[in-house]
Amino acid sequence: MKITAAFLQPLNDAGYCPQPYAPNKAVRYDPGSDGTSVADFETSDKGKEVKTQYRVGLGKLKTFLLSNGDSSRNEAATKAIDDFGAKVEGGVRGFFSTQAGRLYGLGKGSLDSLCVDVEDSRIPLAERQSVVRNLAAGLNVCSEGACSNLIIAADNLRLSVQGPRGHAKKVWESLFDQAIVEFCQRTHGHRYNYSNNEIHYVNGYRNYFAHTLGLTERPDSFVPKEEFEPHLEEATRFVNETVTADALVRHLAETCLADVREHFKDYLDRPLSETETADCYQRYESIDAALQSRYGDIECLVLINADENKGTEEAPYTVIDKPDLLMRAIARNLRKAGVLEKEKFKTEASETAADGKPGRQIKRITDDAHYVKERLPGQSHATYRSVQPADLHRLSLPQERARRMLKNALISTTDRDQLRLLDPSGVWDLITNPEGGLLEDATQWLDAMVHFAVKRYRESNPDANKFLLLKAQEKLSRNESPVQEKRVVDLMIDGEDAIAAVVASSVTTFDWRDKDGSSVLHIAREGAATKC
Repeated sequence: MKITAAFLQPLNDAGYCPQPYAPNKAVRYDPGSDGTSVADFETSDKGKEVKTQYRVGLGKLKTFLLSNGDSSRNEAATKAIDDFGAKVEGGVRGFFSTQAGRLYGLGKGSLDSLCVDVEDSRIPLAERQSVVRNLAAGLNVCSEGACSNLIIAADNLRLSVQGPRGHAKKVWESLFDQAIVEFCQRTHGHRYNYSNNEIHYVNGYRNYFAHTLGLTERPDSFVPKEEFEPHLEEATRFVNETVTADALVRHLAETCLADVREHFKDYLDRPLSETETADCYQRYESIDAALQSRYGDIECLVLINADENKGTEEAPYTVIDKPDLLMRAIARNLRKAGVLEKEKFKTEASETAADGKPGRQIKRITDDAHYVKERLPGQSHATYRSVQPADLHRLSLPQERARRMLKNALISTTDRDQLRLLDPSGVWDLITNPEGGLLEDATQWLDAMVHFAVKRYRESNPDANKFLLLKAQEKLSRNESPVQEKRVVDLMIDGEDAIAAVVASSVTTFDWRDKDGSSVLHIAREGAATKC
């Protein structure tokens, strides 16, 4: 999937001029037309009007908080707003000194936007309250920090009324912030007072990427450019790998899935009776609008699904438990919204139905997400469901794709009958293969043997368990990587006696002792006695 060029346009367009001070026109400081002397600007008529509007605007935010909800909860927030207002009043001779111009300009524009949007009933009240409270907590910092927090709050509310595209933009910016925070901590975390200055490091990188990724700039010169420049190439590589269309769609789908499963929490992980299914369809109506505003149109039959093969003949419906079908639906909606380029999902494998037309197809959404499109003979419509082990068993896939999909199936499948359909030789390949395996380090294959997904698979299929133990014994007998005696103890403590026995057969010396002087044999004997 690819992001469109239109989506990568910054949010702040020159034509957007919120007007919360009617009949007076909103004004703000512009060094280009108002001069570079902030002190002179303050004494001008326009400068005085900016300060007046600051008082009115901050008053609107306080009134909004005090008029909605428990006033005791808002007491700290309103005090913080008052404290910030006093610092703005101080101007260039006060707390913000010569940097007050930043707050008279970009900061003022963001305040104007906030004053309009806090009154917008299309945005849930709880969201508006949360944004203003969070803003209040971040106002009494340096000018760069206060201005950044005003911009963040204004963008959050403004994007909330722009439907799925606006919500996607919020998540896109959040993905970038998460990625760059991780990069900054790794690269600059050793610097003196880094934790207090983290927002300035983040802003510095953000402004570098703003035009290529469609981010809102947050002017900030606290950290000099020389601090960033040696790391820009590495930062670019990391961001390009992390902030992607695939990551955006997955995040949206996983969040949507969490919302859906919370809403239907009384109906999860079991077949639904006819009455329960009807109840779920009725309850869907109460979240339909909320889902549409963030993710676009999500049909109820995607959420309450009869095609996942997790129900029974009498009760075929279940609530979905994987994000794949939501990724498909959300990606389609984002194409309509102009967020993603228009392209069809690639067919990875298919089989022909009895009538000679396409029957079952595995479609690729991302490298790690697929779904099945299926049409039965004589039917004009198709059904959609997540990929199941039976599909991998029946359809021929390229090796790399097969390995990746097998890994996903192994991790996400809990049904024992479905798990038994997975090929044990393919699971062994996942355990020992460094490319696309369960663990990035194939030398840690014993850890993969006790991975929760492999353990669940071994427990569901005794024959596959024997196969994997035999392969482990063969691998150990080749002495490719000698196993320490302590590993036997760890496996026994974890209850993996069968693997411990296989590993023990490759250990040649038994001289290890724990802090109490017990050997491996002592511990094994104690474990056996406990089980008896």
